[in-house]
Amino acid sequence: SDICFPEPNAYNCSATGKKICLDGHYGVNCSDICFPEPDAYNCSATGKKICLDGHYGVNCSDICFPKPNVYNCSDTGEKICLDLGSSAENDCEATTSAREQKTLALLATILVLVTILNVLCVLLIVVICRHDVQCS
Repeated sequence: SDICFPEPNAYNCSATGKKICLDGHYGVNCSDICFPEPDAYNCSATGKKICLDGHYGVNCSDICFPKPNVYNCSDTGEKICLDLGSSAENDCEATTSAREQKTLALLATILVLVTILNVLCVLLIVVICRHDVQCS
């Protein structure tokens, strides 16, 4: 029979000298520790953390829940934006796509050109009317 000395924070000993791990302790020497975290993970029979849905990483502390039509989550919990012009730092929503930025720049240019054209038309009318008495 094996000699076993109980470790109060890890295991007790059976009559045959076998270590009997306490709750939350796993492995040959009961040194692997895992206590389920109800909002993040459960523990496997060997004491490994099993992340719940939407939780990722070694301690299941990285959180990502897919948002339909906005982003999905990678196997590591990174947000994958569905709009290529958006950014995960801004929750894949707060940025303007590259196409929209180009469209807005084009519209701004057109607005400036129309304003310049209007000013030129007014100046042309003023010049013509100065030489033609009928404009008044």
